[in-house]
Amino acid sequence: MNLSSSKWRRPGREALLLLYWIPHFIWFELITYLTPRMNPHVIYSPTDDWIPFLEVFILPYVLWYFYIAAVQLYFLFKNKRDFINVTKLLYIALFVSMLICTLFPSTHELRPAVFPRDNLLTDAVKFLYSIDNPTMPACILPSMHVLVSLVLAAAVLKSECLRGKTLIKAGACVLSVLICAATVFIKQHSVVDVYAACALFVPIYFAVYFIWKTKEEAA
Repeated sequence: MNLSSSKWRRPGREALLLLYWIPHFIWFELITYLTPRMNPHVIYSPTDDWIPFLEVFILPYVLWYFYIAAVQLYFLFKNKRDFINVTKLLYIALFVSMLICTLFPSTHELRPAVFPRDNLLTDAVKFLYSIDNPTMPACILPSMHVLVSLVLAAAVLKSECLRGKTLIKAGACVLSVLICAATVFIKQHSVVDVYAACALFVPIYFAVYFIWKTKEEAA
């Protein structure tokens, strides 16, 4: 069965939930701007020194943005309950992450001063650094790239509208793993940020799927 074999639906008022992205981006940009002025904690683990810089991982890192849009919008037009579930997961993850970054501002000093290679992918990483608080990385702990990637994989695996679509679910898992790896290989995060995101994912997952369940009529 392919993706076009099931009917699309007309979104209802639940589509208004997408508006949460507006205050999120405002909050993120504000904390990003303020972090250098907030005496941030420097996040570091000796393991970080063993992880090489691999510019090819800029590709899955950037795909993260399209991944979010693809999953949330696909569910919006396919299955109301799936959309509400992924939205709960996403927004709880984002809100808690931003709250931690506000109360516990963090940064790192892992970006290479000299790049081991000079190519288009390295140039892409340099561009990313230039637009992502070039003097002091901010909103580091927990890694939102990692936490959101885990959330999206969970939502795809648990979705009703993708039931039986094994390849899509496997692809989502592979992409999530690559994005998580990308955060440390392009030196955007410490492994500590990854561990923190994984730890935070567990209670969020159980809260959405076992405690704050979406009602049956939302399907």
